[in-house]
Amino acid sequence: MLNAVVEGGVPADPKHAAAHHLAEAVLVDPAGLTPERWAQIRAELSVDETAEIVLQMTRYSRNKVRRALGLDLDEIVRQPL
Repeated sequence: MLNAVVEGGVPADPKHAAAHHLAEAVLVDPAGLTPERWAQIRAELSVDETAEIVLQMTRYSRNKVRRALGLDLDEIVRQPL
């Protein structure tokens, strides 16, 4: 599965492919998420799974501003949830 994604593909499993497309939309091109692609994602993922992926992507990408400004930490410090 990782090889497929690294090489620019999508996972073969429909549920994993839907998760991949959702994550890609959140991180790369939110405005490019078409109604057809959204329908494919929703056909494979539950509301809870969709929410969890979006929340995790938001959590893991919140340091982008600091990285862009060169203000990211030299050492990773774990924050309580």
